Amino acid sequence: GNSNSNSTSNTRHFRNHQHQQHRAPSSSTLLSPAETKLKKIQAWFSKIESEGRADIKAYCSVMSALGNAGRVDEALEWFDKMNQEGFEMTVVPYNIIISIMGKNRKEEQSLAWFGHMQEAGLHPNIYTYNALVGLYSKLGNEEKTLAWFHNAVDDGIQPDPIMYNSIMTLFAKKGMVDEVMSWFDKLKNAGLHPIQSTYNLIVIMFSKLPDHAIDAVEWLSLTRDKGFNASPKALAAVLDMFIRKEQGEFALALVDKMRDVGVEPRISSYNALLQLFVNTGQDDRVRETLDRIQGARVEPNTDTFNVLINYKLPIRDESDASDWIHKMTENGVEPNIHTIVHLIEKLLDLGKGKQAMEWFLGLTHRGSVPTMVTCDAIIHQFYKKGNFNYSLEWYEQMTSAGVEPTHPQTRKTMFGIYIEKGQVQNASICLEAMIRSYSKPSHTNFNAFLRLLGKQQHTSEAVKWMQAVQEKGLFTPSLVTFHVMITQCTRVEDAEQWFHQLEKTDDIHPNGDTYTLLIGKCATLLLEKQATHWFEKMKQDVAIKPSAKVFLKMMRMYSKLGQRDKVLEWHKMMESTKAMHLDEASYNHLVHIYTVLEDTTMAMREVGNMAKCLNKFPDNYSSNAVVGMLCKKNRVRKVLEWVDKMKQAGRQLDSFGYGVIVDMYRRKGSERDALAWFDEMNRAGIAPPTIVYNKIIDLYAALKKPNEALLWYKRLEASSSARPDKFTFVSMVMAFARCGDVYTAVKWMDKMQHEGYKPSIRTANAVLNACSSQGSSDKAMEVFCRLQTLGLEPSRYTYNILLKVLCKDNKLEQAEASLLEMDKKGLKPDFFSFLSFINAYQQQNKAPELFDCVKRMASNNIVITKHVWDILRQMGGNDSIKKIESEFNLNHRKAPHRVVT
Repeated sequence: GNSNSNSTSNTRHFRNHQHQQHRAPSSSTLLSPAETKLKKIQAWFSKIESEGRADIKAYCSVMSALGNAGRVDEALEWFDKMNQEGFEMTVVPYNIIISIMGKNRKEEQSLAWFGHMQEAGLHPNIYTYNALVGLYSKLGNEEKTLAWFHNAVDDGIQPDPIMYNSIMTLFAKKGMVDEVMSWFDKLKNAGLHPIQSTYNLIVIMFSKLPDHAIDAVEWLSLTRDKGFNASPKALAAVLDMFIRKEQGEFALALVDKMRDVGVEPRISSYNALLQLFVNTGQDDRVRETLDRIQGARVEPNTDTFNVLINYKLPIRDESDASDWIHKMTENGVEPNIHTIVHLIEKLLDLGKGKQAMEWFLGLTHRGSVPTMVTCDAIIHQFYKKGNFNYSLEWYEQMTSAGVEPTHPQTRKTMFGIYIEKGQVQNASICLEAMIRSYSKPSHTNFNAFLRLLGKQQHTSEAVKWMQAVQEKGLFTPSLVTFHVMITQCTRVEDAEQWFHQLEKTDDIHPNGDTYTLLIGKCATLLLEKQATHWFEKMKQDVAIKPSAKVFLKMMRMYSKLGQRDKVLEWHKMMESTKAMHLDEASYNHLVHIYTVLEDTTMAMREVGNMAKCLNKFPDNYSSNAVVGMLCKKNRVRKVLEWVDKMKQAGRQLDSFGYGVIVDMYRRKGSERDALAWFDEMNRAGIAPPTIVYNKIIDLYAALKKPNEALLWYKRLEASSSARPDKFTFVSMVMAFARCGDVYTAVKWMDKMQHEGYKPSIRTANAVLNACSSQGSSDKAMEVFCRLQTLGLEPSRYTYNILLKVLCKDNKLEQAEASLLEMDKKGLKPDFFSFLSFINAYQQQNKAPELFDCVKRMASNNIVITKHVWDILRQMGGNDSIKKIESEFNLNHRKAPHRVVT
């Protein structure tokens, strides 16, 4: 059990070390700090009393110590002793009693003693008011806390930092940051200096708020800078914050800091830290945390051992599981249901389901398992954790061992698991077993089974099954049953068939929800005629009034079709319908519909209507859709204003919202802002998806910073939440191509192919452009030839780039051949195709070839710009211009300055 040994078994080391700590404690260690202090004061009082030196201050010291130790009645007895001794009573004893009552949240007694003090002709002082303000702060009564503060001021008493602290504590517990900081400023404006507890309460407040981790750390640092020590409570709050934020390195560092100043973290904090490192697979950190627990003055509990079960515990068979239970009981820790479930999971992981069942039954027979832990309870624990596979395996082991479920809900749980996993056959068997048992299936169970059959396109089987159970008198299809089948249909024709079957059924008839489902089905598939048909049929039924949901489904369909006028028409129809009340979900749908159409005016109008009618703000989904709409329009100021409104309303940006903001700054070329929002996304605890990484890489590609793009590609590769996709590689090709780095651009195109992504013609064009900028015609031809290998068809733009680079390199014959090839493929040469030849002929002073080139342009009805006419005049004179003008009926004076593509 040497704590310095490098034992391979942390758990054995842990157990032995704890045995060393289990020595019987001395009597002094059983006393609380307050009791220990009380004992010392009582001994001191006895000494001075025997010497005849006990005065009123001595009595007050004992009375105060009794109050701190929670001995209220004894403190009152000492107050009576003071009266009996004939001391002239001052305000101090009364203040002590009022303070004691306040600490124990005894409002009536505190006020009663305040009255006694006034009856005795004594005037309250700062300590009196501090006790009363502190009392109501503890009770969370804002009105009375502030009232007593103002009573003190009206009484001519200058509040001290303690009184300000009580008020700030009240607001801090409610998370009212602005109020706390306002009172902090009032304290300083009053000429007072904040004390240690002031800084500590602010640290604690920020530690408990979700978005103020940086503030908590800054105030903790400020506390030290002001020459104060952080309290144990403040340090514990920051520690818990680091653990919640999964910042294990900071948490461990703070544990060491706390222990350096004599503050020991709670076992719950150690457990949470252990769980964090186990979940993230940080074995070294798990061992470090265990070492800290071993050297700590805290006792491990059941949760500690349960966490360690998941930490590479060497469970090889059922005997190891039994050993672990034994270790826990040796350490005075009782296993609970979570312990048993964890150990069974370990055995099931090893594929030892049978041994797990035998081990469990053995424990039960020996009485080692709490009575609450039954096979049924374990199945439900797995089910609650979403571990359906282990629920299934344990159920099978349980039945094969001859253990029948004791709880009627167990079979229904298993039926629910089969439904979730889409196992029609097992669900059917389980349902039949439920029918045979005293635990009869409910309508919900039958409908769930029908839903599964419909979902897996077994419509005919669903009909046969319904008829079979109906004949046995076990099941009568309800309206919900038909709704289930209509919902699960993938084709409108099948849904209509179920509708007609419902119409033929006695006692039940289609209602508004039935029509809404059918209209929604048509609208989802963008079948305008069918959706309109069913809406008109719905209107013919005088007993049914179209709901807002129907109108919204029609509007959503037209928004997806991009028909804004139709959306507005249906919106107007909805508003004109009498007794139509929109709920929160309806307004959210309206906001989202108009964001799809990018109609800022109407979207904001519905936001305003929602606030006016319901005093609500759009939900997260719709709020982020508004962000997307504003970002597409590059309205930066409006985006930032809307994000602030979202925060005030308690809404948060999601991965889509952060992504579109990053993309907006990418389009604007603002590197600093794009990176700032990426970092903000990480701080919000949202793992950036691939598309957001791609936007950053694309930004650096546009800024011609390939090295930064490469760094971000590596960050994406190292990410646990995203991986490179086709667009990542496209951006990397672009990043190097735009800088003219043909060699690296081609390498990235090769890597793209290796990863299974086919480069597009746009990607190849970017590499060709790089060849053009570098004048590398050979490389350009190599890339161009590879297009056919990849099965890509060159576009006119592709040929124009190739012609440009060939003409630049004076390979005119090869360029001419490419021009003819282009024409044969049906890609008519345009102005830019010939411009490459014109520039080459001008550079080489080839007037006849230039004249023929311009003539070919004219014969192909290609616009000749003023620039080309000027080159022709410069090299061939006005006669050349006149010849072409007369032959093709052109006027060079009316030539445009440039060609608009």
